[in-house]
Amino acid sequence: MDLTTYRQRFFADPAPAPRFAYHGVHGVTLYFADYDAAVAYYTRVLGPPAYVEGDGTRGWPLGDTWLTLLKGGDGAPRNVEVAIVMASAAEAERLQAAFIAAGGTGDAPRDDLMYEPVRLCPARDPFGTDVLVYSRTARSVRGAGTARRPRRGVLRRAGFALLTALSLAIAGYAVWAYGFRPIGALVDPQMRATFEAHRIGLYAHVFGAVFALALGPAQFSSWLHGRYLAVHRWTGRLYLGLGVLVGGSAGLYMAFHAFGGPVARAGFACLAVAWLASGLLAYRAIRGGDEPAHRRWMIRNFSLTFAAVTLRLWLPAAMAAGVPFATAYPVIAWLCWAPNVAVAEALWNRGVWRAA
Repeated sequence: MDLTTYRQRFFADPAPAPRFAYHGVHGVTLYFADYDAAVAYYTRVLGPPAYVEGDGTRGWPLGDTWLTLLKGGDGAPRNVEVAIVMASAAEAERLQAAFIAAGGTGDAPRDDLMYEPVRLCPARDPFGTDVLVYSRTARSVRGAGTARRPRRGVLRRAGFALLTALSLAIAGYAVWAYGFRPIGALVDPQMRATFEAHRIGLYAHVFGAVFALALGPAQFSSWLHGRYLAVHRWTGRLYLGLGVLVGGSAGLYMAFHAFGGPVARAGFACLAVAWLASGLLAYRAIRGGDEPAHRRWMIRNFSLTFAAVTLRLWLPAAMAAGVPFATAYPVIAWLCWAPNVAVAEALWNRGVWRAA
């Protein structure tokens, strides 16, 4: 059924005038007899509560409304459906995956009509409460004679695919250049002596970065996180441990020997410190159960990992522009990572990477 038919069939025309001036619904309150278990479950899904009152009240902000859990005297909510509206279809699917990963159940996401076109991602908590996660969408549900509009999600997935392809391509290039070629064979002759003098630091940095580039994109897959949580966690440990910790520590060491003088050395040193610090903060956030903060720090961290890619995009661009290598390299030591962080932060604030 297309949207026009749906509206003609189910909506009053003309629409009756509302009797009151509404602002909205303040929130939903659920009462649980097994209150502690319910709080633990919703904390795994939504992160720590933002409102804590005594031993029997916990609240989480959901946009402009609140989800509140209270102690109840008999069982868990029944004949109740909590509807949570998300910023995008991908974000709705990610929240549903979190409900399932924490111990709930859910049906396959689908496009449907619910007063308007929506992306439905139904879930049910372990206590039997239905949680209808959905996002509003501008496209009509597929039906006879219904054309589907181009989806913003398609562009987002295409961008993510390009990011993944570039990451894997540079990781593969690094394995070939540093694993099968003489050390420094493909770099400026002025850098070769430094590479030869600091082989261990160089190889630790390069192959740590290879791990991070190869494993990083998978950390933002809601499909992997929702269906193979153990794989997500283990690849995350490898990413942060072998990739960021080893690669970042060696990168900080190599920064003090970088070609390009004090400006280049400061740029690469700041990159290494930011890479290590954001990885530590991402790890601390997930250990504390704060998944939203963990995701945001991981996005910031991977934008720094991606400096390995953007460095190799800026270098040929500078050469094509006729800028001497010795002039370009100190500037690129900053350009390869600072804009990445700014773009990642801007996309997060627009809700793009929250729904990757």
